[in-house]
Amino acid sequence: MKLIISILFLILFVSCEKKVDPEIPAGALFEITSNGLLHQKLEYGNGKVSRLMAYNSCESPYSIAEFGYDDGQIDFIRKGDRGLVSSWSGAMCDPNLPFDYNNYSFERDKQGRISKVTSKYMTAIYSYDGQKATVQINRESGHPAGHIYLKFDSNGNIIERRNSETDTVGLTRFEYDNHPNPLRGLGSLGVPDPFTCPNNVLRSLDSGGQVHWERTFTYSSAGLPEKLNEGTSVEYIYHYQDN
Repeated sequence: MKLIISILFLILFVSCEKKVDPEIPAGALFEITSNGLLHQKLEYGNGKVSRLMAYNSCESPYSIAEFGYDDGQIDFIRKGDRGLVSSWSGAMCDPNLPFDYNNYSFERDKQGRISKVTSKYMTAIYSYDGQKATVQINRESGHPAGHIYLKFDSNGNIIERRNSETDTVGLTRFEYDNHPNPLRGLGSLGVPDPFTCPNNVLRSLDSGGQVHWERTFTYSSAGLPEKLNEGTSVEYIYHYQDN
């Protein structure tokens, strides 16, 4: 009888033990939740993020990004979104609607920086000058090329963005923490994104110093984001794979 009880206890312990996905590297971010619901989920392959899925308030993902790599760096993204062109407010969360996909291919310079992004509808060409960059965006629709002017800090974070070299009214500044961003490099689709820079963006300001928005993080003992508050009642929780 004691042997049977011991075996049953062992089975119960094993079934309740947290399962570890071998594809997720130890310490890697695998999901972000909000109010107990999925906000974002990351899947891994060969130690790299292979898919990033956004849920928001949906039960199934409304946005999926699939990543390809060359020499350890992203060189291809297949991005799919659902319900973007529908007039129905619930289209984004309707699992029966198809995804609209677009492919993005990346070229890099000798320093590993993005130099060109090509998709079906646009091409973005990057020109660097020290810690500044000009991004020329050519639309396949035949519209005149647009330009974005950027300034980076020593970590590679975007700290200034403007729509012309002399633009002061439309100037936007960004400030960051000094902690690693677990979403680094996963969101740029031709136009640079401060939310996927090396560090975590904290606030956005206009040319006069007025704050557009602000975010507050708490961090784990490893220095990684653990909780995020964007000034609303919603709190985002970061979940990492156990070591």
